[in-house]
Amino acid sequence: MKALPEKERPRTISNQILELINRLFHFEAEYKEKHYIASEITKHRHDDQVPVLDRLKALVFETVPTPNLAFEGALNYVRNIWDQLLTYLDYPYLDISNNLAEHAVKPFVINRKVFMTSGSYAGAIYTTKIFSIIRTAVINHLDVEKYLTYVLEQIDHVAVEDLLPYSEKLPARLRMTRKSA
Repeated sequence: MKALPEKERPRTISNQILELINRLFHFEAEYKEKHYIASEITKHRHDDQVPVLDRLKALVFETVPTPNLAFEGALNYVRNIWDQLLTYLDYPYLDISNNLAEHAVKPFVINRKVFMTSGSYAGAIYTTKIFSIIRTAVINHLDVEKYLTYVLEQIDHVAVEDLLPYSEKLPARLRMTRKSA
C-alpha cells in the first residue's frame, strides 16, 4: 500500500483487510477498557467479531492477487493458518495478536551475542533456560532476585512444580509490590 498514491489506497483490497483487522483490535481494546470478565469477552468476541471475521475471510480467500507480490505471500500465509488465527475467539485469556510473545522474546534478541559467547552449544542452552525462567518470573510479577534466591534455597526441599514462576505455592513475599513494579 505504501507504494500506491495515497488517494488510491482506500479502494484497495489490502486497505479493506486492514480496516477489518483494525476493527477487531478496536473491539479488543473496548473489552479491556470495560474490564470484561472471561465469559463476557468470549460472548462479545463471538457477537461482535465473528461477522467481521466472516467478511475478512471472504476477502482473504476470494482475492486473486498479482503473482510474486508481497501481498500474495501474505494472503497465502493467512489462508494456511486461518483456523489457528481464530483460536483466540474461544479462549478469553489469549490475545488477538502475538505482541505478548514478541515482548517476551525481545530480551533474547537483544542478548543474542551473549548466547554466541556461551562457550559451547550446551552453555547456550543453559543460558537460554535461565533467561526463560527469568522472563517467566517477570511476566508473573515476581521479584527476580528474591525468586531466584528462593529457588536456589528450596530446590532440594520442595517439589519443582511448586518452584515454577507461576506456582500458586510461592510465598507472597516474592511478588512485586506496586511501588517496586
